[in-house]
Amino acid sequence: MKRALKEINTKISLSDYVPKNTSNPIDYFVDQQYPIRCDLFHAKGSNCILPFSEIEISNIANAYEYLHRLWKKITNVYFYVPNSGGSFTIAGFKDLTNGVFSEGFEMLAVDDPNMPQITDKECNLGGYPEISFSNYSLDNISLPDGIIAKGNIEGEILAEVNYLYKFCLLSENNLFMFKFFEDGITLMGTDKMECWFSVRLKSNDLP
Repeated sequence: MKRALKEINTKISLSDYVPKNTSNPIDYFVDQQYPIRCDLFHAKGSNCILPFSEIEISNIANAYEYLHRLWKKITNVYFYVPNSGGSFTIAGFKDLTNGVFSEGFEMLAVDDPNMPQITDKECNLGGYPEISFSNYSLDNISLPDGIIAKGNIEGEILAEVNYLYKFCLLSENNLFMFKFFEDGITLMGTDKMECWFSVRLKSNDLP
């Protein structure tokens, strides 16, 4: 790995892709980035194993930012892949999503068995029974490339509906995104329910 980094450093100054005041950029990637990669080796796919006890999420986010910029430069210099103009950076995307939810957001769960349409502007078009989440929070740390909107419900309100089919995230009373469960979710015996909506950046400029 060191040999590869030394070769890259002859064409790309690695000092531009590490934190400020890093004395040896090659050692940074070997000593800081590579151990993070090893910890995340099984953190892929639907059956991933997340190393919560071994690594700080903020460290992953910071490392990913530097690695992403270097990856783009390597593809440009070695494989002649153009860096497309006008693309979002991760930091820019997070600023955008933080702005969307800066005035707060709302989550609804609706007992509506009808398949929603992408053109829907409201969550509950038919006046079906619904429950509203509370204790909202916006997490912009856990995902290196996005944010998570969170809410939960607990107590007697969970007994007010039989099934929940549609979960909605709203910003300023406008439907932002939804998740539909065709068979519905029963809340029988449920004391507390938590809902997370993740908004992530998917870009051709990302590895």
